[in-house]
Amino acid sequence: MRGRIVTGVLVLVLALCSATAAQAGDEFILTAPESEAFTLAERQGLTILQRIPGRDVFLVRGPEGVPPDVVMARLLADPEIDDEHDKIFIEPNTVVRLPEAGLAAPLYTSTTDAQRALANQRPVAYHGSRVWASYVRQRATGSIRLFDAHRAYGTGAGIVAVIDSGVDAAHPALVGGLLEGYDFTRDAPGASETADVDPSNPILNPTQVVILDNTSVVPLNFSTQALLDAAQAAALPPGSTPATFGHGTMVASLVRLVAPGAMILPLKAFDASGTGRLFNVVRAMYQAQASGARIVNLSLSSMAPSVALADAVHFLDEEKVFVVAAAGNEGDASPRYPAALPPVIAVASVTAADRRSVFTNTGAAVALAAPGEAIVAAFPGGQYALGWGTSFATPLVSGTLALMQQVKSGINLDEVRRALAVAVPLSDPGLGAGRLHVWFAVSEAAGVPVP
Repeated sequence: MRGRIVTGVLVLVLALCSATAAQAGDEFILTAPESEAFTLAERQGLTILQRIPGRDVFLVRGPEGVPPDVVMARLLADPEIDDEHDKIFIEPNTVVRLPEAGLAAPLYTSTTDAQRALANQRPVAYHGSRVWASYVRQRATGSIRLFDAHRAYGTGAGIVAVIDSGVDAAHPALVGGLLEGYDFTRDAPGASETADVDPSNPILNPTQVVILDNTSVVPLNFSTQALLDAAQAAALPPGSTPATFGHGTMVASLVRLVAPGAMILPLKAFDASGTGRLFNVVRAMYQAQASGARIVNLSLSSMAPSVALADAVHFLDEEKVFVVAAAGNEGDASPRYPAALPPVIAVASVTAADRRSVFTNTGAAVALAAPGEAIVAAFPGGQYALGWGTSFATPLVSGTLALMQQVKSGINLDEVRRALAVAVPLSDPGLGAGRLHVWFAVSEAAGVPVP
């Protein structure tokens, strides 16, 4: 049994439990064979709340009034556990966050980029949708040579699961590109991001205020800016939109931008504040595979390792499902999870000048970087916004994998990594193979000499 044989793991998890007890409450993730889970729970006074279908992973509640570290220590010391055959583990159902949640300072330094990047609001056709020209013809799509890849190889295939805060399914940029998702925060079909805010919020209902011709850049949070008309901006009180509202719509729209021929499966595991529970993230990962996704885009950056999260990543790897994750925005090289797990393709951020973003995490786990500053993306309410952060670099890579799927349906992880490594060299260290070059990467995947 892992907890009793590997003492270091037990110490680590008990320390984690103590540090996160206030956040985790009395809920835990129990990994145990079905044949033993229920009897073990009964012996330890645990209440089984949920099970991930087909997996030996359970959400349980501890005995009332018993500290989390005591609950875990008692279970791991259970004398009935067979050390030779059982795979039993328990960890807190911790609060986890999107990388752009809880920031201490803005990731951007001015609003100049937003005014320029969002200026072209002329509607243009894009693979069955009518979208802003500034979304399609933004600086990032040019630097990664996206449309050269489209012309040479097509617009992608397969299903990309986006585990995030949900989507605005009515947004023109996403219409026709979404499968019905699931809301793990409410345990209900669908993955509506707009359900997390008051429907009268001016962000969602710009027609409720007088539309004027003059516009201004409005920081919506520490990672996002929007171009709003004056009346709409005036009707939006400071702090009236949650910390990461729009995050999921933005991320999904960037996958759609790169691979409009693929379908997006939105799986909502985070609310508009950017927080969620670890069990819901793990559930969403297994659901992605069960729903036929071959690519999982996951914006989650945690300093704490998790057995349940690692097991889910390795299961997806065994099932030939690629996990692409944000490296995180703390600006250091410390390991973050799931980015630090070997099967994961971890993505860092660079500026428009191909220099390391000040905020991006770096290190040996990073596979490559992609543009992650002033990225134009769809925003709820039929609008568009500019995003900063590794979360907005990551979907550019996930979409690239969907393009690879079209040219080589059986592509494996080693082949994907080799293809992504055909990148633009960078002078800054800790950014993996370099900066994403979509045309070159897909050419490599197709077995065509790089132009």
